Amino acid sequence: FSIALTLALPFLSVMLLVNIVLGVLARVAPQLNIFAVGFPLTILVGLGVLFLLLPYIQTPLVAALEHSLSAMTR
Repeated sequence: FSIALTLALPFLSVMLLVNIVLGVLARVAPQLNIFAVGFPLTILVGLGVLFLLLPYIQTPLVAALEHSLSAMTR
C-alpha cells in the first residue's frame, strides 16, 4: 500500500487540482460545455504530469521491483 501511494500520490494530487479548477470553471461560466473541455484537458495534463514526473518516480519504482523480486526468489 505504501509503495502504491508513493507512486500514485503525485498524479492523484495534480488530477484533484485539475478537477477542482474545472469545477470552479463550470460554476463561473455555466454556458461553457465542461465535458467538451474537461476530458481532453484532463488527458493532456495527465500525460504532461507523467512526462515531467517520470524521472522522479523511477527511484521508488525500481526499489519496489527489487523488493518484490527479492521476495519471489526466497
